[in-house]
Amino acid sequence: TLESGCIHSINVRYLSISNSTLLDHIDKGSITNLPLLESLTINNNPSLAYIHPSAIFNVPNLVTLLINNNNLSALEDFRPHIKSLRNIDIKGNKYQCHCSLRWIQNLIRYEDRSFGLVVKDRSDITCLKDGNTLFIEKLNEYECKPFILPLFPESYKALIGHNLTWLCKTVGSEAETVAWTIPNGQMLSEGECFQERHCVREGKLSLGFLHPEDAGGYSCAAKNKHGNSSRKVHLEVKVPNILMFPISIASTFLTLSWNTSQSLSRDLILQVERLSSSKPQNSLQSDRGVVKSIQNPLQQYSNLDVGHKMNSYTISDLLPSTSYNVVLCIAKNSHNIPVSSLRVTTQPESYMKELGIKKDYTLLILLAFVLGVAFTFCVPLSVFR
Repeated sequence: TLESGCIHSINVRYLSISNSTLLDHIDKGSITNLPLLESLTINNNPSLAYIHPSAIFNVPNLVTLLINNNNLSALEDFRPHIKSLRNIDIKGNKYQCHCSLRWIQNLIRYEDRSFGLVVKDRSDITCLKDGNTLFIEKLNEYECKPFILPLFPESYKALIGHNLTWLCKTVGSEAETVAWTIPNGQMLSEGECFQERHCVREGKLSLGFLHPEDAGGYSCAAKNKHGNSSRKVHLEVKVPNILMFPISIASTFLTLSWNTSQSLSRDLILQVERLSSSKPQNSLQSDRGVVKSIQNPLQQYSNLDVGHKMNSYTISDLLPSTSYNVVLCIAKNSHNIPVSSLRVTTQPESYMKELGIKKDYTLLILLAFVLGVAFTFCVPLSVFR
């Protein structure tokens, strides 16, 4: 993306932004304050899908603009921002037959007497509906329903904890409503948020600190009096392959281990949740589906102090014959992002006795008595000496 202010205040007469496979759109005000610029070339960028109509301004001597062989499906009217422009060359793009191209069609048919602007390649400009040239194509009212530009892919992969933004941009007649729908069915209109991590601002859906449950289908829908349209994207959230397994399960404590580097331990959090008796009482169960963090954990451990030879941690103060859900999370700012979970049931109270481990205070009392007697004799002896 060529962001706002990227190219400004340089003295050049000819400028080319071409042959880039990574350039996907050119933002508002990204090419500005170039007083000597006469010719600008934006050619052969296979991913370039959008150029903001005011991306180029304050270029008082720009007379030639070449925008050939990109991935543009629409081109908004930029003439009010480049009044010095006299020649444009815009062939080789994937224009949709949409009313947003009427300004170009009028240029081709009638030329622009007010601006004195000429389309050099008018016979080579086609749109994808029938492959006809824009000169003869009829752009009727049907083509004025909102057209959502392909500024986000049909599928996308991202790592947990990362942030991402997708822009839903429409062209043509102004859309009355634009809204995003997220995987849980929640619809977000302009300015709305869900759980503070899913927000819509200026048509952009921002997802913060990706969680495993953020995976799924997202859809942007736009509507006006001529009709409606939508565009979808499927998000896959990649979770590190961290598995927890128990080293020992006793009546009142549990020792766990997991397969990850010790350097990550300071960013890990263990959450413990007591399960209701109505849930399955399996002694051991590892969740393979979408892992979710615990909203109100019974216990939570951070800054895990793990062993040197292996990552292990002991959770104590548990109840006998009780099922627990243990979730391992990565801490990102104020968010706990779950990466692995395990359901366990502690041993019955008799388990410790069966192993010969029981609470017996007789020996402690006897030892205390012997030490007390010894102390009683030692003090007088030391005084008489």
